[in-house]
Amino acid sequence: MDVLSKGKFSDGILWVGGAYEEIFCNLERSCAIPFKTGRHCYVHEAIWRGCCLKIPEFPNWAIPGETRIFLVHKGNYKNTSRGRIFGYFVLERIEIIQPENRAIIKKYKSGASSVPISNHDTLFEHRFAYGHRLKPGSIYIVDALSAQVTDTFKKELDKVTPPIWPAYIATVGAGAQLLIRKNGENLFRNVVCKIHAPGGIGPISVITGISSSRISKGKIPSGLSSLAKLRGELVVFNNPPLFVNCPDAAFRGLRRMDGDSLIDQIIKGNHNPIIHYYLDEEKLSDREIAIARIAEEAKVNRSLSQRIISIVPEIIADELKSKGIFMLRGFGTFKVVDRKARAGINPKTRAKITIPAQKAVRFKTAKKLKNKVKT
Repeated sequence: MDVLSKGKFSDGILWVGGAYEEIFCNLERSCAIPFKTGRHCYVHEAIWRGCCLKIPEFPNWAIPGETRIFLVHKGNYKNTSRGRIFGYFVLERIEIIQPENRAIIKKYKSGASSVPISNHDTLFEHRFAYGHRLKPGSIYIVDALSAQVTDTFKKELDKVTPPIWPAYIATVGAGAQLLIRKNGENLFRNVVCKIHAPGGIGPISVITGISSSRISKGKIPSGLSSLAKLRGELVVFNNPPLFVNCPDAAFRGLRRMDGDSLIDQIIKGNHNPIIHYYLDEEKLSDREIAIARIAEEAKVNRSLSQRIISIVPEIIADELKSKGIFMLRGFGTFKVVDRKARAGINPKTRAKITIPAQKAVRFKTAKKLKNKVKT
């Protein structure tokens, strides 16, 4: 169930798509070791390379270092009619992919700024969820570990002689270019390994999937200490609450919401929490505002509220057709009246015409509504 609410909410919720069949595979060792190229679970990849997710629009409202990104996946469900809110991470920064020597960094009203990342560097990354980050203008939200990996990899690439990107461009033949690309990906793997274990990768940990000496910036709130575990920078709920967004739970983009309310409900043991989304009335139509208000006031999901809004005009039309009048106490009265034939002008040809007699609907405002508008 979800409710749209007004408020200056600084958290977001994002659907993690079908690239991951599982969120946590429960294997004794990480299914992402050593940098598995096939499918593996999200949590093990987040432990190694951090959370880095693509979004379609820049979140002007997001605050790096404060905004929490809650993640939803279909989990054990066979379709996307529902899912599980399996955890969250704290937004470290927003990255925008750009061509070399073309600054597109922008500052936004909220004070949040994007960090430009060259696609000359991302070509040699070894990540799984979204392939290579190459398209200019693509927006990614990342946690502290992912940002650390990106920055460290950039420094290591700059040390390579001759520079790897010019060598890649100058090389003739797909096989030779592939070899250079593989060398870059190997460098990326080494960077990740050194971040977690500067002295070399140690034995695999049954709990976390890896043995890492890196200290996470993420913290688990005291109320969640027995309900969640820290996996890298990702806070993973032990018993992920249900997420329903009828008729289809899956959605694109980062949706602004109230994370404090969600965490409070999880702490209280609510496994079917209400998601309070931010409502920007300036960008919504009157119909969308009505849908949101009904959902909030009646404590129903947005899908049901939308159906109510759609049904009400049909009910009024049916009553007017059968009875000729429909009165809604405190609001007003709809009444069918007969209009006589009258002279008119065709707006296209300006020729005089006769408008035939027909039925029309008139509305008389209730006294209660009039008084409310006056005050």
